Amino acid sequence: MHPAELALSRYYIRSASAEARRLAEQGRIGPREIERLNSVAQPVKSMNERLVRGYSPFDWRTVTVTVHDKSGRHVKQLRVYMLPAGLIDRPDDRDLIRLLLGRLTFEKPTSPTTGVVPRGEMRLWVGPQYQDDSMTDLVMARKVKRHTPVHGHMSTAPDPNLLFIAPEGVTEVGR
Repeated sequence: MHPAELALSRYYIRSASAEARRLAEQGRIGPREIERLNSVAQPVKSMNERLVRGYSPFDWRTVTVTVHDKSGRHVKQLRVYMLPAGLIDRPDDRDLIRLLLGRLTFEKPTSPTTGVVPRGEMRLWVGPQYQDDSMTDLVMARKVKRHTPVHGHMSTAPDPNLLFIAPEGVTEVGR
């Protein structure tokens, strides 16, 4: 497996395990809880099904990100960062967030730039280059507000082209 796939697998397995533990500690599991557990475990089931068939554990889609200033000029040298939505909504593992930022961040800077995004509920944002540690701090503090969702359930939709407008749409370190 590619290092990004290993890191992402770790996230989905950890999430499903944590939900199973939480439900087990709750003591009573009804239809609503089973539905929730099935929902959280779905990415792990999909990974397994793809691996059994000899495929990569994740289906990837190409996403192009462009950053313009208000006058429409390309803004250069920004990085596209990406994490699963669950870690943006509930950041609870600094080491995993840092690992995923290092593995999932687009390789080339803007603008424009194209990268691959796993078909899942992902969040993308742009910010200064080589700031994985600072971005980890912002995620942990729930201060990444200028992100854009890329939805996995839209797997039949064309690959998205995302536009961020600077400076409002850029996540700055230290703000």
